[in-house]
Amino acid sequence: MAHLDLPAGLRAAARGVTDDPDNAISGTFGENMLKARLRAHPDVARIHHPHLV
Repeated sequence: MAHLDLPAGLRAAARGVTDDPDNAISGTFGENMLKARLRAHPDVARIHHPHLV
């Protein structure tokens, strides 16, 4: 991803990357995305990832 230079005012207001321990999905996003893909495309999952279905 290309680097994006922000104007000084936006840079000053930016909070940066945060880690919210109360966000229930932040730690499981990848796992949830994988489950969604496996459910949406079971035929492809069976071919390429039979151990997951």
